[in-house]
Amino acid sequence: MKTIAKILIVISIFMLSSQVNAKSGQGLTSSSSNTITYKVMVHLDKHNLSFVCGVFVVITDENGRMIAPPQQLKPRDSEYDFKEAGPVKGTRIAQLSNGLRPHTDLYMFNPDVHTGLFLGGESYLFNLYVSTPAVREMKAEIE
Repeated sequence: MKTIAKILIVISIFMLSSQVNAKSGQGLTSSSSNTITYKVMVHLDKHNLSFVCGVFVVITDENGRMIAPPQQLKPRDSEYDFKEAGPVKGTRIAQLSNGLRPHTDLYMFNPDVHTGLFLGGESYLFNLYVSTPAVREMKAEIE
């Protein structure tokens, strides 16, 4: 049953990404001066490489709508670029997702949120840090 659910999640992601891609492609021009780049750096260590299976890097607005198609998290890739036509005023949230909701299994992370005016031709950096369960337990003991 879990395998079927995972397959349905992946199919949903690809269907959603094709819809987002079709919508976002209409607003983009060939001029890079109108294109906003969101660069997401995912900081993983060698202890949480098993975490990446079925996880996607996403950029959403303040209402949870995807700004660009999600990108599958890969163990060897730490940098993910997303593009949007600009300028845009609002909130952009970089986070990890397992398809339907933010990823909340054994690993802990905080989304990176930026609010303001995003200008075409500019690049904005987001950082996502993933903690293993052991690190989370140590943080809880300290607090």
